[in-house]
Amino acid sequence: MIGDAVEDVTFQSRLYVTQNEKILNLKEGELLCFLGINFIMGYHKLPPWKHYWSTSEDLGVLVINAMPRDHFETILRYLHANDNTSVPHGNKDKIYKLRPVDNKLNDRFQQVHKWTLELSIDEIIILFKGRSTLK
Repeated sequence: MIGDAVEDVTFQSRLYVTQNEKILNLKEGELLCFLGINFIMGYHKLPPWKHYWSTSEDLGVLVINAMPRDHFETILRYLHANDNTSVPHGNKDKIYKLRPVDNKLNDRFQQVHKWTLELSIDEIIILFKGRSTLK
């Protein structure tokens, strides 16, 4: 199921690149590597994201062996989860572009999670200071 989401995002990203007349032969393994680098970026904070490819000893994170910085930037620029040409007229869905991935992840989470009576989710789990209509 998660593999299907990766496959779909890879396909949609390739489609978006083609629609913009650019070249990016994105493979599923590269997308997974891209996602892994993003997890590292969430855990180990550096001011600009380009520092993750620095060879300086004081930065301490070397993702240069996993993926070149320019390739990461290209994937970041063209990453898509839904086709822009199929947006319905008058669309009110605020996460339309992420809806296919959201649906697949929600289905998978419901399959693998063992619900108990002791489960408690509160808004204090994630720090957020601002306004959001998605909340």
